[in-house]
Order: sequence, then C-alpha cells, then structure tokens
Amino acid sequence: MKKFLGRNRLLSAITLVILVTLGTFLSFTPVRASLGWSSPTIVDTHTGTDILPSGLQARNGTLWLAWQSNRYGQTTGRPDILYKTYTNGVWSADHNLTSSGWNSAPDLVQLYNGTILAFWVIKSGTSFLVYSGTTNGGSWSSPVQVTSTTLNDTQPSAAVAPDGSIWLVWTRINTTCGSCTAIKQVYYKTWRSGVWSPEIQLTTDSNQNYGSTVAVGKDGIVRVTWSKGAAGSTYQLFTKTYNGVVWSAETQIVSSASTDERPSMIQDRNGTLWLFWGRLVVVSLLVQYYEVVGKYSYDLGSTWSSEIILTSTSTTVDSFMPSAVQSNTGVKPLWVFYSSNQNVPDYDIFAVTSTGVNPVHDVKITGITASSNLNTNWQYPGGFKAAGQTAIVTVVVTVANIGDYLENVYVTPSATNNTSISLGTHHSLVGPGNTMNFYFYWNTTNITPARYGFSVSIAPLPGETAGNMGDNSYRVTNLIHILPFGDVDQDGSVTIIDVTIFFHDYNAPIGTPNYNPYCDITNTGIINIIDVGIVLNNYNTFT
Repeated sequence: MKKFLGRNRLLSAITLVILVTLGTFLSFTPVRASLGWSSPTIVDTHTGTDILPSGLQARNGTLWLAWQSNRYGQTTGRPDILYKTYTNGVWSADHNLTSSGWNSAPDLVQLYNGTILAFWVIKSGTSFLVYSGTTNGGSWSSPVQVTSTTLNDTQPSAAVAPDGSIWLVWTRINTTCGSCTAIKQVYYKTWRSGVWSPEIQLTTDSNQNYGSTVAVGKDGIVRVTWSKGAAGSTYQLFTKTYNGVVWSAETQIVSSASTDERPSMIQDRNGTLWLFWGRLVVVSLLVQYYEVVGKYSYDLGSTWSSEIILTSTSTTVDSFMPSAVQSNTGVKPLWVFYSSNQNVPDYDIFAVTSTGVNPVHDVKITGITASSNLNTNWQYPGGFKAAGQTAIVTVVVTVANIGDYLENVYVTPSATNNTSISLGTHHSLVGPGNTMNFYFYWNTTNITPARYGFSVSIAPLPGETAGNMGDNSYRVTNLIHILPFGDVDQDGSVTIIDVTIFFHDYNAPIGTPNYNPYCDITNTGIINIIDVGIVLNNYNTFT
C-alpha cells in the first residue's frame, strides 16, 4: 500500500511539473495573431432610421444592443431608444427603453454589482440634456437627469473604471449665438460613491470638438477620443489620456484627407487597444459615402497598426457610427455594430465579428483585505495582550485568473505609509476561470502608529502582454490603522478623553467593574502608574 501511495504521489508530481512546464513553453510568446473579420450581418431591420448603436457585453454572457430609431415617430421624426439582447446565439425581440418624448444617442455600461446603465439624450424644454436609466434585467428605472445646461448636450459615452467609478463624456453645443456657427466642445464628469462630480470642459480651443468616446483600460488610464476640425473643413480624430492626476496634451490619433468621426475605443481581453470610426469617402462632389475603419495598438497607444477597412460596399451605401464590444462567450470575438443603409432606403443595424481573441494569459488582483485577530481594522503595535490582540495583521489578496492557461502566480504585497514594508512573496498555481486568496501575516511589533494602506503586485506571467499587465498591481489606502498606546477609544489619537478614562479606572484590577483591558497597557492585571505614564507620554499623539 505504501509503495502504491508513493507511486501515485510521484506520478502526480511529475504530471504537475509537465503541466507547468508545458504551460510556460506554450505561453512564452504573447498571443498577437491578426484577427480576421466576418462579412456584415444584419442585426435589426425595420422601416425607419435605426442609427447610433451601442453594444454591451454583460458579465453573465448576455450581449446587449441599444440604438436610436424613429420607427414609432416617422411622421414627426421623433426618435426612441430601443434595445435587444443576444443569448446562446439568438437575438431577442426589440424592446422599447423609451416610448415618448425626444430620445437619442444611447450608450450602455455595466456596474460591478451587475446593474446596467443606459445614458441617452432627452429633449427637456428647449435644451437637449443627458439622462440615465438603470436595470437589473427587468424593467428600467425612470430617467434621471445627469447634465445641466441652457445649451444642448448630445452624444454621451460612458465607461466604468477598475475602481468602480463611471466616466461620462459628451458634446455640448453652443447654439445661443444667433446666426453664427454653433461651437461644439467635449465635456466630462465622473460618478463615485453615488455622487456626480461637477461638469468639466475638456476641450477649449476654437475648433469644433464633438462625438467623443471614453475608454478606461486595465491600467486605469482614461482615454478620450473625439473629432476635431474647423467648421466646414474635414475633421480628424484626437485623443487625451488621464493618469489619475493630470490630463495629457491632446494628440492626433487618425489622419486622413477625409472626415473621420464617431470613434469607439475598447481594450480586448489580450490587452490590445482597438479604435473604430466612420470615414467619409469623397469620390466626387456628388458621390460620397461612409465606411467603417479600424486600427489597433499592442503597446497601449504608443504605436498603432495600419488601418483596416471593415466595410466594403458600393459608393451609394453608408456604413458608420460603430460601437465595439469584446464578447466573453464562445470563441470570444469582437463585435462591431454600426448603422448602414445597405437595405436602401432604410438605415438598419449591422455587425461584423472578429475571429476569437483567445487563448490569452491574464490574471488580475480583484481585492485586498486586512484585519487584526479581533477582526478589527485597527491594531496596536505588537498587539494588546490584555485585550487578547496579537501582533499579527492578516492580509488577504484575492487574485482571479481571467485568461485561458494554468498560471503560476507570484504575489507581493507591501504595507505603505511614508515608507513601504514588504510582506514577502507567495506563489501558487491558479487555473483559468478560478480565483484564489493569498494570505500574508504582518507582524506589527515596533510599527509606527499611522494609517496604512497596501500595494500589491503580481509578477508578469510568461506570455502576458503589456496591455494585460495593467491590472497586475493594486493599491488601497487607509486599510489598517495602527494606534498609539493609550488610545482607549480607538479613534486614532490620545486626547483628554483617553486620559480621563485612565484616571477613572486607575488601580482597578482585572475582574472589577472599572477594569478596562485597553488601559492595562503593561498587561499586569491592574491599571497602574506605568500605564498612566504611557498615556501621558503619548498625549496629543494624532494618527
């Protein structure tokens, strides 16, 4: 029996080594194969004008599509927002998100709690304003006003950042100048913890700036792309990035002799940035049409590929207003939805899909927690024996493997304040689709009282692309509060309140009503003069 068990252990060990070695060998080179693209397929066809599609891949596998349609108001031109879903290869029937009023230009995002948000424009009085609605798969909430102006807001685009915040950009049109040319500028605002920030103007020059898209990558960088040009000229695509502190200078990202507009940017599951847009192709004064164009970047926008033409139809057919989505089902292709009058005279919603974006290497840090053995977020240096608190803070880092390979993941956290204190490195195998908790134990003996956060990094995986390394790091502030001795009420400071408690409980032995274990700093079983001396020595200490 012992020989049999020993042989099984040996075989298991050999198998594990082979799997890890094979996985490393196969994953040595990042997957960067060029994607192929399907022929266009029609997604929605009805009498009327269906334009401005917005796609969303929900985390439960359902693909959502919303768009603007005038099919219920063709005589008046009044548009509504419609939507449908795609599950297990089948599109649902159309649904109305709106059924009254003037509604246009939808955009869809999903929060980390599963809630789906739609942003769109509603004509409110004499102005067009951005509104939002939410759903968890059932009915939609009533619209909530998001922007406020006496001018006109249009073309909203939203993205959810890794920290859960929402970035919203849109075009504001100044139409108060009578017979002069309307001025278009890009604005943005953010949503954090249920509160919207003030509106901020992103573009300020004298050009027309409009039709923006916003994307937030795995690296947390906010990327805004829009069309810019002098009124009556051709318009080109420009971009700006925000690193969490400052906005970059704007740079031109697309250059052509024609007008390029209504961009859509996403990052695929292999970390590649993709940009799609509509280009006006001018054959002659009387022959002009739009086509959908795209390009990609392996290095987070430092360099871009040559352009790819996704639609190739006759010169009488427009294909424009693209919206790109990364699918999380099947072979995980990209979907690019767009509007086209391929079925003349109506404009309908079409889509092209890429070949699969897989297999890829990608792990991410999804969270970090820290607590004392008393399950508190505060800790005394070295613990507090009289109260049963040990010196150890338990730090738990959660890692998810969202790629397609078995990965050997190395995790290194540090406690951070004015200095950084390494907690060591642990590693383990994490299978595709799995999550794992990595446990670290921080000995707080002689640690200076202060508020501490944690920074965590994952060593780059063999074969992991630069774009997929953006979520290999994680930082959180104010997670553990190391308290000064004498801080009886655990508020982070030693004040007259703490001193009063010490004198009130002075000479109280353990087991009596006045005994407070947090006053027994020396763990003698009685609050004595040495304990009082410590609290007086730390008086007016604030952390």
